[in-house]
Amino acid sequence: MINKQLEKPLQLKDGARIFILGGGPAGAFLGIHLLKEAKKNNLDIYVTIVDKNLVLDQDGTVRKFNGCNFCAGVLSPRLLEELTQCGIILPREMVAESFSHIWIHGFWKNFPLKVPVGQRLVSVFRGNLPPGRQKLHPNFPRGFDAFLLQRAVDEGATLIAGEVLNIKYFYPSLYRPQNFPVNKEMVTPCLSIKPHVGNSFSVESDFVGICPGVNHNQNHKENLFWKSYQRLNPLFTPPVTKRALVFELKPGKNYLKKYMHREIYIIISGGGELKLDHVALVPKGDYLTVALTGKSVDKTLSSEDINGIIHGFLSLPHVQTILPGLDTIHKISKCGDTTQCQNAFSIDNAVVNESTLAYAARKFPVTCRCAPRMAVTPAKEAFCDKIAMAGDSLGARLYRDGLFSAFISARSLAQTVIHKGVDKKSLAQGCGWVLKWLEKDNHHGKRVMGVTQMALSSTLLSRILYQTFATEMKFKEKTKWPLGAVLWKVGSGAADYGEVCRNIVSPAVFSSILRGIYKTCRNILTEIFFDLNWDDQGRYPTVIIKEKRDYFKKSIAGHLGIDLDPHPEMERMYAIKIRADASAIFQELGKFGTIQSKFLKLRFVDVKNVSGTPLREGAVVQYRLKGLPISMDIQLIKVLPERVLFYEPAELFTKQGKLIFDITPTRDGNNRLVIYTAFDFQKGRTWPGRIFWTLFKHLFPDYAHDVVWNHAICTIKGEAEKCVNNL
Repeated sequence: MINKQLEKPLQLKDGARIFILGGGPAGAFLGIHLLKEAKKNNLDIYVTIVDKNLVLDQDGTVRKFNGCNFCAGVLSPRLLEELTQCGIILPREMVAESFSHIWIHGFWKNFPLKVPVGQRLVSVFRGNLPPGRQKLHPNFPRGFDAFLLQRAVDEGATLIAGEVLNIKYFYPSLYRPQNFPVNKEMVTPCLSIKPHVGNSFSVESDFVGICPGVNHNQNHKENLFWKSYQRLNPLFTPPVTKRALVFELKPGKNYLKKYMHREIYIIISGGGELKLDHVALVPKGDYLTVALTGKSVDKTLSSEDINGIIHGFLSLPHVQTILPGLDTIHKISKCGDTTQCQNAFSIDNAVVNESTLAYAARKFPVTCRCAPRMAVTPAKEAFCDKIAMAGDSLGARLYRDGLFSAFISARSLAQTVIHKGVDKKSLAQGCGWVLKWLEKDNHHGKRVMGVTQMALSSTLLSRILYQTFATEMKFKEKTKWPLGAVLWKVGSGAADYGEVCRNIVSPAVFSSILRGIYKTCRNILTEIFFDLNWDDQGRYPTVIIKEKRDYFKKSIAGHLGIDLDPHPEMERMYAIKIRADASAIFQELGKFGTIQSKFLKLRFVDVKNVSGTPLREGAVVQYRLKGLPISMDIQLIKVLPERVLFYEPAELFTKQGKLIFDITPTRDGNNRLVIYTAFDFQKGRTWPGRIFWTLFKHLFPDYAHDVVWNHAICTIKGEAEKCVNNL
């Protein structure tokens, strides 16, 4: 009879007292879900959240969190959708940046991934750091954690600013024969709490949620609370963790708008001696948060080591491409001899002629840094009677969406506590799936990251992947990008890693990659044929996605006041963003066919201005096969200064041909160069002529246009930006 009674789930009753240890997102989510579920179930409960970093106003509202929150602060589309369904809407002032793209860095080229329509990806400040941020946001100085905790208070939770020192079970004082089982319902957890104000006290609780994360007094063996919990639950094993390095720079809004406008960058590997597994660059208004993991970070201990990692990272060539100048400025900001720091830097196209040290210290310092731990495997035996964990204390997804997994684990725990029971068996049954999910997901995550790192850090494999991705963008609707969908899921955390693994080995992705392999081999042979060298040349995405082609075409036609043939027999467009003003780009285009030109330097073909003045209407550029009396002239027929160059080819091989260079300002203060080329093939007037031109049309290597102009437009970008940087 007693055993049957003991097997019954322990249910909370009206008036139940619940304590949550940790007021971060997991603790706040748990409090919110507990109170919401209790109201649905007509259950009256009292929820108290305890956190030692909490600062309260006199009326009990949350003022701020002290200290570091150990997080890059990215809210994924999945989390934002869950928050919306939960009735948690972020105030506009809370969002530091709303992103339009994720860029995944590849050794060959970077992969631009647009945030799908209807989804949001944003960054937030978790706490009150970095120092001085409140001055920039006087209307909303609190961070995301304080906002969530205040929502828990609005639902009915109470807060204690203090620390839990000890946890133990309180057994009822009653006489019982030896080995007589105690009724679990009568055993309650007892907490020893030391508030910031007032004396320490002990309190009994009907349920305790442990949510302090993995950076709360990291050494479990030395921490008094964890030692006391280990005595209650000897089989408990905390999550395996890995060190990260998170630091924040303050380059300012103008700099970030110019170089990372509404963009997150994901870098899969470091370079040289700096071994990095994963890097995230996250803009936040005036600030840039950088999160690093890898072998170089794992062994980092001293402040000097951290400084070396930061400077080494900012000095990587591919990082300098994304964030030009920050490596030099960071190095100078650490210099103590002002007499050596009187150089002038060009930032945002404005030369700063003051002391570089003073300017760097004011404008570009490392304003905040920490070396937190991140959970890479879930905890074991994380449940016992009337005590359970949520958030990072339980486990988190590998490299992605720790806030989302905290939300899921907190919601699952709240639903279990209210609807199933608070005994160990009920908690394990209700929340055990979260542990299995995290364990399985991170197992697949290690595979996904391993394959991704191998592919994107290899010249050939990275090139094949980019060619596959570019082919999908050019010829398929966005909803039909097999590899593009995989990359979006990897970059955004929009799907479990298990789903990503299944997608990677799917027939659609395999077929798409096979096409990428074929086109990569073809392009490499074409580059060898024309002697196009990428060794000293930057490589950038130039593809215009299928849905945007008509938009770009109408824009070009509108600038010229003409109509473009809607369906020419051969048509190509290439677009690239150039961090230079229109005059610098126009000046570089004016070198077309001259000895100063760096682009269209082709083996077997001479490209030469043979008549007229460059950038003046009537100028003629001639393509001539070397050693053969075969040539084709193109004439500049219209010039819109610093805007458009419109060439028409002579009708030797083609009809109604057009070559257009179009420069358009972008919203981030840069410029976009679009190259448009189109023509129809000759038809022939006699039957031998018609046969010849039909064969010519089918044998014409139109892909050669892609190879040649892709190299040319990247060269134009590099030279135009170099010209600006040398001013």
